[in-house]
Amino acid sequence: MIEGDVSVNSNFIPRLNGIGHWLWIVAENPIKWKLM
Repeated sequence: MIEGDVSVNSNFIPRLNGIGHWLWIVAENPIKWKLM
């Protein structure tokens, strides 16, 4: 069970970072358009 949890967490953290980075890009684009 512990090994399974570690593998899930190691896969889950990069996925969270990827989603957070993508959301930041999406949120940042409207700001750039308003500035332009």
